[in-house]
Amino acid sequence: MEIPGYYFDSIKRKYFKIDSSNTNYNKDNLRNLKFKDQQLQKKLKLLYKIKDNNLEILSIKNKFNNRLNSNFNLINYQLQNYKLVNTQNFYNRNLQKIISKDNSIYLSNNSEIFELNSNLNLIYSSSINNDLILRNFDKLDKFFVKIWYGLNQELGKLDIINSNQLIKSFHSNRYENYNNFHIDNQNQIIIVGNKGLNFIDFTKDNLIKFKTDDILSITGDNQKDLYLGFRNGLLSQFDYRSFKLNKLSINFKSAIINLQDLNLNEILISSIDGELSKFDKRYFKKPLIKFNSLLKINDIFANNLTLNKDIIILQNNQMVEIFNINNSIPLKIIESDNVKFNSHVLINQDLNLKILNDKNQLLTYE
Repeated sequence: MEIPGYYFDSIKRKYFKIDSSNTNYNKDNLRNLKFKDQQLQKKLKLLYKIKDNNLEILSIKNKFNNRLNSNFNLINYQLQNYKLVNTQNFYNRNLQKIISKDNSIYLSNNSEIFELNSNLNLIYSSSINNDLILRNFDKLDKFFVKIWYGLNQELGKLDIINSNQLIKSFHSNRYENYNNFHIDNQNQIIIVGNKGLNFIDFTKDNLIKFKTDDILSITGDNQKDLYLGFRNGLLSQFDYRSFKLNKLSINFKSAIINLQDLNLNEILISSIDGELSKFDKRYFKKPLIKFNSLLKINDIFANNLTLNKDIIILQNNQMVEIFNINNSIPLKIIESDNVKFNSHVLINQDLNLKILNDKNQLLTYE
């Protein structure tokens, strides 16, 4: 409210008489005071606007985080409450491996590859020596890759298959055996074995060897580096650019049988005595998380570690453990019932877990 002949000071919140004897409230100073007062009001409005915007942003963030947390809790709830919902029997197939690629499920035994629809559809068949144990099975684009470990002096073997046709086959040398393989982002296949590394570019039909100790596991990142797990518990980094092996400052008490690259800075490592840990690649002296796993590996060929987004699944022939990647306590433990687990896969779309056992049964949990 304005009173003629008086000025209201908004800071002191008082009326003052306007006259020439009052140096603070004469006509000349009033113009400056009004201008300053207007500037102050503008600043206050701007501050309140910023505050309101920040509150609105904070509210949006909280809603988003709550939505993420609720989604995270929903996934955890689903995993914690897994139940066996279906059992499929595939008699006399001796199925050992299962994978999920391109929204399809594939199963393999020593000599055959099947696609799972309502029934098993045979994709590829060959004759395989019984002294070969199927060690791994994967699919890259239109190619299937299978690797075998040789028993009784039988040579190790890797096959590259396109549809129903064998494209190329590679055999280990005498006294050499194949343990596993990795496909890098250049579509190069790297075989690891008891004599070191074999680099295969099957488009050029060449093979390069790098001799070192007995390697059981391998993973790689997008920076052209490989990480190798050795039977003696050591972990090493292989640099493509210098073609050199660099030993890292970590030594497990037993053989490193599984490696899983997580991102640019993190890696999962599991050993034959059941230790499962997440490490920062820049600092291997202490794990970021040491998971509380109960698994003891009594059959190296029936052990699998898989990663599906933030879900870790560790499996031996008697048990499956499911972890969230940021929690050391298992969300779910599934134990076998007088059968042996061979392999497993977690389907992306609906988080269905499928476990293949040695009785030619495919168990579905959801």
